[in-house]
Amino acid sequence: MKTIKYLTLISLMTMFVAGSAIGGYVLEQETSVDMHHTMGGDKSKELSTVYIEDDKIKTFDKSENVSTIIDFDSKVLYVVDHDKETYQEIPLEELKTAAEDAMAQVNPQMQEAMKNMPPEQQEMMKKMMGDIFSPVTINKTDETKSILGYKCTKYEGTRQGKEAMEIWATDELKIEHNYSDFMQLQIPGGQEMFKDFSKIEGMPLESHMSMGIAGMKTETHTIVTSIDKKDISSSEFEIPSGYQKTKSDLEEFYKK
Repeated sequence: MKTIKYLTLISLMTMFVAGSAIGGYVLEQETSVDMHHTMGGDKSKELSTVYIEDDKIKTFDKSENVSTIIDFDSKVLYVVDHDKETYQEIPLEELKTAAEDAMAQVNPQMQEAMKNMPPEQQEMMKKMMGDIFSPVTINKTDETKSILGYKCTKYEGTRQGKEAMEIWATDELKIEHNYSDFMQLQIPGGQEMFKDFSKIEGMPLESHMSMGIAGMKTETHTIVTSIDKKDISSSEFEIPSGYQKTKSDLEEFYKK
């Protein structure tokens, strides 16, 4: 599903949010994804650069040669493909609506698919889907550590009593937008699922997340490897001259 493509790009940006400090930040980050399933597994590593200035944030995925830009003032998300020299323009509100609509479709589809399953299998599916879409509870711990010289506090995330993630955040880098605002854009049902993320204070510099479904477990580790405070040119957040606007993946998705 193409819609998931840019929803996944959001996940690269959720580690950081636009700050209100004078000047901007340029951060290098590394994301490792490890997928385990019955037939083996797959590992991948993504390197990206994050630019933060005032009410704008840009993530450049080096492997895909794709930039994702969020303009909070205009409330728009841009996905820029530098290989094709094209870009998509997606209103943030439209992105949230898409997630809500997708969630509304999941339950009826699952209920229809389970009609012909044995009772034992139906119960297993209900439990599995409940784990996936149930809210994540965030608890602040007393554990701290230093990342790039910044004191970070550990936050633990649980889903139905099971450990789902840990996040290390620092309040020494002041931010304007809350972490939960970005988590809510990632996947269907995110608004309720990640509501508790408002408890996280400051900017996350490292996270470990784990999710399992249908015999497959995905573990994701994201960490900031450098932070450079500097003024960033406004042109860094602009669409390059000559790039052509294309229909967003959302428009293509809703045609089906």
